[in-house]
Amino acid sequence: MNTRAEIHWLVSCCRVLACCCVLLASQASASAEGESGIPSFEVLYAKTKVVNQVLRLDAGFNLRLSGKLKEALHKGVPLIFEIEVEAFQKRSYIWDEDVAHVSQLYRLEYNELTQRYVVRNLNAGTEYSLPNLNSALAVISTLDDFPFLSNERLAEESAYSGRIRVKINIDEFPVPLRLWAYVSGDLSLSSEWFEWPLP
Repeated sequence: MNTRAEIHWLVSCCRVLACCCVLLASQASASAEGESGIPSFEVLYAKTKVVNQVLRLDAGFNLRLSGKLKEALHKGVPLIFEIEVEAFQKRSYIWDEDVAHVSQLYRLEYNELTQRYVVRNLNAGTEYSLPNLNSALAVISTLDDFPFLSNERLAEESAYSGRIRVKINIDEFPVPLRLWAYVSGDLSLSSEWFEWPLP
């Protein structure tokens, strides 16, 4: 490892450790946080339509970050949002049969130099630069015309359902913050599963 790489590595570690210290210090005052500091991920709706034998998904989410996640974001820690979508066949007497599982990933970062929020669609490779956090979350909060599943994989006489949830993927956190996330519900946010019938 050359000198420049060593310096870059040390700076990155110091930034993550400083972020953890801030989060630990703020834990004592968590009970005094207002409603805006309460973690809240919710699936508002999900519906599918068939276009050219492909099920396409529209979905909407309510994403409210906790104060600690906002602190981490503004300290340079990117947040990975994972939208999980599953299709399954309902059965009466035995467990449901999984048909498909796909994920849509978004990476949210804060650029301190430009003071803008950058959202990257990790599936499609597209990128958005937004002026504030609400605008960035609005991009992540909607799935439009998402290709979900080939209709050919569904038997005509069987009943199928879909389910969807959105969560922060804590496995993508730097190691010190990841360890803290396992014991802090304010960092490991996830919505409940939302189910709907497939056409």
